[in-house]
Amino acid sequence: MDKGFFEIESPRDLFDKAKRDYEKMKADTSTDTVFNFFVTTYHVIDYVKALGTISDAALEQLYADAEFKMCLFLCNKGKHIRLRSGEPYEAKHRPEVPGGTLGSFVLGFHRLGGPEKFVLLDGAQEVDVIELGARLINKWEVFFTINGIL
Repeated sequence: MDKGFFEIESPRDLFDKAKRDYEKMKADTSTDTVFNFFVTTYHVIDYVKALGTISDAALEQLYADAEFKMCLFLCNKGKHIRLRSGEPYEAKHRPEVPGGTLGSFVLGFHRLGGPEKFVLLDGAQEVDVIELGARLINKWEVFFTINGIL
């Protein structure tokens, strides 16, 4: 059977894409890979809903999960120019800072030799996008297993 234009026709197909996107994000964390991962990962839920076999209660648990809310925020942050005011999160990108002379850096703002980092701020708590991604992949694995999604 021809799978179609995108070859993504089931929740498992889209989840497999999310896992590939996660590996790309881990290997090369950039705006593109972060965007691709969180948009794909959040939209797995649309494919799950389309099955019509998952209870509303199970879906509501996903929507209520704090880390899925973070995923939604990052998904929307990438898709929309402006987000609604009052969002509980903030996305931060800290570019890589190659080594240099101390006089050219502002203490507390730049880090000599600091790596590039993408984080989500949940209040004062920093959430690394790679670590969040690993937890989301795990949550989807558990959800698929519990709900018998092949």
